[in-house]
Amino acid sequence: MKSGILTLSVRAVSRQHGASALCCQKQAVCCTYSSPGCGKSTLLRALSAELDDDKYTILYVSDSNLSARWLYAIPLTKMGYEAKFHTKDARIQLQDMLYKEMEVKGKNVVIIVDEAHLVDHHNNRSTLQEIRFMLNCEFDSGDPLSLILSGQNELWDLIAHKDHKAIIQRIDQICKIPALDNWQVAQYIETHLKYAGTDDTIISSAAIEMISNASAGVPRVINKICTHSLIYAAKCRQSVINEDLVRAVIERELPPNMCLG
Repeated sequence: MKSGILTLSVRAVSRQHGASALCCQKQAVCCTYSSPGCGKSTLLRALSAELDDDKYTILYVSDSNLSARWLYAIPLTKMGYEAKFHTKDARIQLQDMLYKEMEVKGKNVVIIVDEAHLVDHHNNRSTLQEIRFMLNCEFDSGDPLSLILSGQNELWDLIAHKDHKAIIQRIDQICKIPALDNWQVAQYIETHLKYAGTDDTIISSAAIEMISNASAGVPRVINKICTHSLIYAAKCRQSVINEDLVRAVIERELPPNMCLG
């Protein structure tokens, strides 16, 4: 499998066959990163929902101070094991667990490490190095593990550092999730409104443009502005959200540093 940068919009996140799903099917390594609020968690949830429980064991790891030992201990605990105290022993335990899942049960194990960009912030360089040992495990039937490293933009800068060449050489897919452009913001809002049960035009095009500019295309911020705008419009008994209402919401209802544009 060749490595490459895949640019995913929020629309791509909802597809059943994304790059991360391919990573799981091929027992590969994927690095997924974006700015805060662009949909990493949505991608991981969609991925977890679409994988067949009879074929995959999904283990989610999220710890802001992830040590080398806990890189093994968390998946082991989720599988019902009591992790050994020493990292080397816990590594052997994990390899045994992977063997049972793959060779005995015929299942692929997917480990998702979320907020992976925080690892180096706590001087846990050994955790990144331990990933190398985790990926070195191989059985007769192939690699026993799919690994997804997910985090903010700093994650790629961290992994791409010259000290981590051995890790970056093992990455098969690189998924960067960008913010939305103006057209995508309009489609995003329209889709949410349809899902909520309305086909009426309750947000003007000028208001959508202002939301797009103020949010810098970040879905989490778009959601916040739209929710507050709907509440504000209801309080004002206003049937259509216009540019003036959105401006009032941004200036009066939201924290000053939330809007990015």
